[in-house]
Amino acid sequence: MNAKLLRESVSGTLDKKGKRWKGILAVPGQGSSGYYSEEVLREYGPRALAPGAKAFVDHDPTRSVRDMIGVYPEGAYYEEGVGLVGELEVFPHWEEFVAAVAPHTGLSIYMMGESDDDGNVTALIPDRQNGVDLVSYPGLEGSGIIEKLYESARAASSDDGAAPAVPETHSKENHDMDIEVLAGKVDALQESINSLIASHTALAESLKPVEVPAEETDLAAVVEAAVEAGLPKESRDVVVESVKAGAAPEAAIAAQKALVESIRKSVEATVEAADVVTGRVVESGQQGGFSLAELGKVVR
Repeated sequence: MNAKLLRESVSGTLDKKGKRWKGILAVPGQGSSGYYSEEVLREYGPRALAPGAKAFVDHDPTRSVRDMIGVYPEGAYYEEGVGLVGELEVFPHWEEFVAAVAPHTGLSIYMMGESDDDGNVTALIPDRQNGVDLVSYPGLEGSGIIEKLYESARAASSDDGAAPAVPETHSKENHDMDIEVLAGKVDALQESINSLIASHTALAESLKPVEVPAEETDLAAVVEAAVEAGLPKESRDVVVESVKAGAAPEAAIAAQKALVESIRKSVEATVEAADVVTGRVVESGQQGGFSLAELGKVVR
């Protein structure tokens, strides 16, 4: 038997029922990956698509969290005379999109499976990345069974303990390459942070003192104003020191607010541009005397 990643689609199978979208996920028939029999879908389908299986837009092998549109809370079940059926719970920020494209798209399984030398799919293998995605061009021909949706869903069978297979698209070489790319992006983020710190030092030094003696300034009022401005403790301390040195309280507070907002936007933009490898968050260690943990103190 040959283990491989199966991608097969059916068209016109999404129907809004309450807060979920009910659909036929797979039907018996000939597909591009092989022939799917009723027996294989009935026996292996519910175990291969367990409760909590995810749905993405298209079949991007990275399975990026940004493309995840929802989950199948109860997995899938086989309905006699219909095929493999499930209910998709769409995330709130994807609801309008799914409602708009549902009439023009289809569902497509993304599963590990086995086939024989004659092209018959003989098994669907449980795997943590198995899912059913929303695709533009459905491909599984099916057997002409009427497209039919049901009001209730049954819990899918639990995993039988089989060792997860590794999809062909997730080889060790590709994984190592993804790690190297992400490491480069983390290094770039660290350099950006270091640059912002340098800018912070230059900004603090550039504050011009005013002709007001420090002893005449109410430092308690300055601290209260900095708190009301939403500045973190470290920024409030910088404001106080700047005022003691002769800077105007309003100017010192405004400068710190601008700095904190600049750091926050820069970090958010850089992190958003980095890919997440297999759903794990990767943090860099100490570099150049500054860490992500220290950044949290500045922007909180």
